[in-house]
Order: sequence, then structure tokens, then C-alpha cells
Amino acid sequence: MTCLKNIFQPAGMKNSYVQTNLSQTQESNRTVNYQYNNHFEMRLQKMDTLKDWKEWTYNLTGLYGSNNVVSNSIDLLNYDKALYNGTLLKQASLEEAFTPAKLNNGENNKAVAGTSCGLGWFIFTDTSNGKIVWHSGSNPGVTTLFVRNITKRQTYIVLQNVTCPQTVYFGILDIIKGKTLTYKKSIGFLYGQDLYQKGANYALAHLKVMQHDSLQYNLAESEIDRIGLEFSRTKFQDYSLEAYKLNTLLFPNSWKVYTNFAVALSNKKENREAAILMFQKSLLLNPENADTKKRLENLLK
Repeated sequence: MTCLKNIFQPAGMKNSYVQTNLSQTQESNRTVNYQYNNHFEMRLQKMDTLKDWKEWTYNLTGLYGSNNVVSNSIDLLNYDKALYNGTLLKQASLEEAFTPAKLNNGENNKAVAGTSCGLGWFIFTDTSNGKIVWHSGSNPGVTTLFVRNITKRQTYIVLQNVTCPQTVYFGILDIIKGKTLTYKKSIGFLYGQDLYQKGANYALAHLKVMQHDSLQYNLAESEIDRIGLEFSRTKFQDYSLEAYKLNTLLFPNSWKVYTNFAVALSNKKENREAAILMFQKSLLLNPENADTKKRLENLLK
């Protein structure tokens, strides 16, 4: 009732509400959430049919505000108007929200690359194309983005009922920053498809070809890591190891790739010594990582 009284009604958001039950409300005019659960198959599946995501879609969806607010692009545009015409907040409060928060040492609270963090908003430090504030969100089967160029009074709203990679976010942000939007194919996901269909040797050879064509393809550590995770949930454990191993070669300065490879290796006794080496390498890059320390200690026992 608080959202209805203080936000939805004043802003004219007639089709917005807060979902109070854990399972997705069934409505004829509400989208169904989907996921490419295994990118090596590239097959869309309904989120409520995927056992691997049940902990997210049911057990971890009881949060309100950061979750379970159901809306549409028209209502969010009305929210945008109400936010800036004084209906919801005083101008002074809005300006405070759009001001980078300060750390104890006086520096701006930095967030995503090239941004500072205000009160609930990311703020681009580069203002050459106007002052731009934004926030993104995602859940299994949902991708959202709300961007405002305050100087030019431009608003971009993205609501998608399929989980998508971060490159989609930054593509939209390029538009509002006045840059040309260029779509690039994911090397990581294509590598996974090649592994699944043609084996490790072809997959690696094709990746090397794609890697040199930066105009058409994008290489991201997180996407190859995702492929490793997806294979790990299937009978293709060897392909999972191939993906995690490749990530250590492509991104040798990332402690995460060594930890993920080590975790995958530790599932088999014969890979124990290799897993220990990878955990140790990860800790050389990030000595304070408590989870990696604990995993290594358990393995050494």
C-alpha cells in the first residue's frame, strides 16, 4: 500500500504493483520470463521449468523494492516525468540523489567503470554529452535498464523478459552518450556452441580466428565462465574444464578464473594437485579472498 499511495498513484502508474507472492503472478497481459539456460544449446526455456534456478525464482524472490515491482514502459515513463516535475521528490532531494556519495577519505564512491554512485543512481563521470544517471537490474529471466540524460531531458527504458549479457546494457548507454551502437557477437557463447557441436580442438581454433576480428566479435571473461558453469551442470564435465582452463589463459591477471578452474578441478580426486596449484595462484592475485582460502584449506586436509 505504501508504494501505491506514495509512488504509483501520484505518478499515474496505473498498471504497476508490487508482487507479494513468491511465484510469478499469472496474467494474460504479463510477459513470461525466459532464459537461455545453456548457451551452448541456445534454446529458450521458461524460467519456472528450470530446476537449476529454482533457488532464485522461488526461494530468493521475497525482497521488495529491489525485486518484485511489476511495471511497463509507459508507467515507467510516467514515473520519470513525476520524478522530475516535483510530484515525487523535491528538487533538492533529487539533486542530492544525483550527487556522487563521498567515502571517508573524501573520494567519490566509485561504481561501474566510469561512474560514481549516488543515492540509488549510477552517475557517469564524463559529462561531455550531458549529465547521465542510470541504474540497471536483472533477475533470472529479466533484464532492465533505466537511463536519464538530465541535460538533454532524454530517457531510455529497457525491459526484457530474457536474461542478457552486460553488453546489452552498455550498448544502450552508448546510444544515450551519442555513440554509434555496434552489435558484436559473443565469442564466449560461440565457443561453447563449438565445444558442444564440434569438440575442443575446433572450438579453440575457431576462437582464435574470432579473437582477431574485434569489429564483429566481443571476448568477455564472464561469458566463458558462464559456459564453464553451464557445462558443469550436465554430463559434459570435460567441456566445463576446457572452458575454465581457457579462461586462465585468456585472462591471466584475474584471480576469479583460477578459483573457478580450481573448483571444477577439485570435483575429481585425480585433479587434486592441479586444483591446489590453481587456488594458490588465485590467492597470489587476491590474498584476501576468504572463500578461496577456505576451499584451499579444505583441499589440503
